[in-house]
Amino acid sequence: MADTERRRHHAIDYIELTVTDLAAARRFYADAFGWEFNDYGPQYAGIRDGSGESVPEVGGLALGTEVRTGGPWCCSTPPTSTGPSPR
Repeated sequence: MADTERRRHHAIDYIELTVTDLAAARRFYADAFGWEFNDYGPQYAGIRDGSGESVPEVGGLALGTEVRTGGPWCCSTPPTSTGPSPR
């Protein structure tokens, strides 16, 4: 099946989230969105959207050590006063 045939309208394509408590994050996202997970050890869990085993992973939860403010940015380096602005 071609990649375009697998994609679903209004669905997450792929997202990675850094969390400081992997077990708590798994519980939260499972309850909030019905997500299921593939375990890859104590520091990473792949996200399945809950629509079945045959659906590819739509992202992952990665264990991090700190909470950071802000959000994603458009380029490979964080935005600065002289750099690119977030989009």
